[in-house]
Amino acid sequence: MLTGNEEYLKYARYALEFIYKFGWDKENGSPYSYGDSISGNLLNQSKDWWTVEQAINAGLINYYITGNDLYLKMADQAIDFFTKNIVDWKYGGTFVLTDRTGKTKLSILKGDYWKAGYYTIETGYCIYTYGNLYIHKKPVKLFYMFEKGEKERNIQLTPIAIEKLKLIIKSIKHKGKEYRNFDSKKRILNIAPGIGGKFEIEFDAAE
Repeated sequence: MLTGNEEYLKYARYALEFIYKFGWDKENGSPYSYGDSISGNLLNQSKDWWTVEQAINAGLINYYITGNDLYLKMADQAIDFFTKNIVDWKYGGTFVLTDRTGKTKLSILKGDYWKAGYYTIETGYCIYTYGNLYIHKKPVKLFYMFEKGEKERNIQLTPIAIEKLKLIIKSIKHKGKEYRNFDSKKRILNIAPGIGGKFEIEFDAAE
């Protein structure tokens, strides 16, 4: 999207389709955790939080670029598995590892050396922003916090990976009031000296 280099797209599609053919659970949805990337042979049938999360992002982004329904199907199945089996709705957080069905938790850890809570927050953020802006063509509202500064600031806001001129700022509110000091198409927020606090910013896909 950013460079126009079709080699990136070529190998992204190759990787996704290889995974769907050899490493995807067609019965329960979502990818398995470990496999041989050359032969395609599975090393086990477990599901881990990180692999499922990345399948969501890969599916949404590549569907947006190509329009291939397979990638949207992969994203949907991964989201379904993640929300039903990996998120702990009772105590919060996400489990590390499940069996292929998701019903048996192979590890009840919520965090370890490699696992941190921000990954799950990132996944929710990507589902919200990619799902609305890429797929449904609906605006999203995001909140930014800026400290007061002594100098004027012009800040370009790019909340997701997207081509130039494909995203605009639709509206901004500051302290509950309409804020007009921004460039919609360039997505530049102008903040005068002495101004700070929370900004509610609505982004929309450009027509």
